[in-house]
Amino acid sequence: MSSICKNCGTELNSKFCPDCGQAADTHEINLHFFWHDIQHGIFHYDKGIPFTVKELFTRPGHAIRDFIEGKRVKYFKPVALIVILAGIYMVLFHWLHLDSKMASLVPLDQQEQKSALKIIDWYTNHYALVTLLIVPFSALATYLAFRKAGYNYLQIVVLLLYTTAARLIISIVCLPITLLLSKNNLYSMSSLLGMLSIGYSIWTYLQFFNKISLESRVLRLFFVVLWYVAFLASAFLLTSLISLV
Repeated sequence: MSSICKNCGTELNSKFCPDCGQAADTHEINLHFFWHDIQHGIFHYDKGIPFTVKELFTRPGHAIRDFIEGKRVKYFKPVALIVILAGIYMVLFHWLHLDSKMASLVPLDQQEQKSALKIIDWYTNHYALVTLLIVPFSALATYLAFRKAGYNYLQIVVLLLYTTAARLIISIVCLPITLLLSKNNLYSMSSLLGMLSIGYSIWTYLQFFNKISLESRVLRLFFVVLWYVAFLASAFLLTSLISLV
């Protein structure tokens, strides 16, 4: 039995409108509507965040390539995923009072540490924005290194968005551990997180660019890793200089 799309008025003969794509069954907005939206949009194992996270940590390069090539129904969108994860990171960071602990890592006097705390506070409060702003620059380095792989710049941006989301998950999992660490061990933890992030990116890139020879992938990855390390060093130096002003 046909019906009319409530969004654009097109006659419907299937579960979705052929013109605008809206579902034929829109559901009345009530508690059931919100529960259905949460369950199937975020927590449904075969779709949404759990499925996307599982794919990012079992077959990251292949999963991201599938998304870019059009297999997108089951995956949570990358920008929305980063915003959610960055929000979780920000809440945990403040809830665990890690701002003062991170500021204490920098050998500054009391007044300078207050400035450092302000920078850390601003950074964590705008974590999603900062994370998203870094992606285009990282994507540019990857695009230049792998420009012969056949992907355009925006497709590489998607690769970097999902890779960044996975690194955020690693950081979120490790956040509670920092409460148990001494100052010296915190330095080691930060280094370990950096190595895990780089290692994850390498694993993802090797899978994603699998049509290029392994030797060529390694050489191009070397350029990307150098850029990433230089970027982190520059960001740390800039933060330190700002804290001294």
